[in-house]
Amino acid sequence: MNKSILDGMTAANAIVATLLAEQGISGPHAVIEGSGGFAQAVAGSCDYDGLVAPIARYKILETYTKLYNTVKCGQTAVAAAFKLVRENNLHWREIVSLRIGFARRDANTQSRESYARPQSRDTANHSVRFCIAAALVDGQLTADQFEAEKLVSPDILSLVDKSAVYWDETLDVHWPAANPTTITMRTSAGPELSETMVFPPGHPNNVLPDDMLEQKFRQLTEKILGAEQIEKVIEITRRLDALPDVRALTDVLRPRS
Repeated sequence: MNKSILDGMTAANAIVATLLAEQGISGPHAVIEGSGGFAQAVAGSCDYDGLVAPIARYKILETYTKLYNTVKCGQTAVAAAFKLVRENNLHWREIVSLRIGFARRDANTQSRESYARPQSRDTANHSVRFCIAAALVDGQLTADQFEAEKLVSPDILSLVDKSAVYWDETLDVHWPAANPTTITMRTSAGPELSETMVFPPGHPNNVLPDDMLEQKFRQLTEKILGAEQIEKVIEITRRLDALPDVRALTDVLRPRS
């Protein structure tokens, strides 16, 4: 559970620290520079000039938004698989074999034996083989594809069994700036189809359009917020820069009673 909220906690702490600094709150330099400080105890070194330099580009512009409910390397894999199926008008039952090529680090991670038969939601979410199979069988990859019954679905597992992960050395040049994937499918009709994707939808170099972001928000919140609330939140976020404060947004984000 902590993993799910860690990024939000970090962002909240950063905002609080910034507001405190704005009001003149200061602290000892030793927290960064001391013998037990961040630079030596954690980072190993610190670019102090860079730390205090004017901001050239805001990090929020490098935000990575996951379109699909899976790990980073699964974003390119699922997107490439969907692209092949849609462009070639394929049904998942026509797939005879499916090869998933990754850069070395991702290939090593995705070769874990437990990923072939995930026993929990979290393991399934991290198994690109399972995620591709669930996505192609159900036509989508949301939280619903990781319910208990999906983990034992004969259709999904039959496609998992037709898949294999390998190290595609040609993709190493893109890692870690991206998590590229090459998907190769052989079909019952005979032809072999292949698609390489470097930047998936949602990567800073392939930003999601607003309508796709809004649709993902609807899908993620439909069990918590009412339909009217969801549309109100979307309407407010379209004019965030004009709000005097964020109270109008936080008020409407309260879950239904």
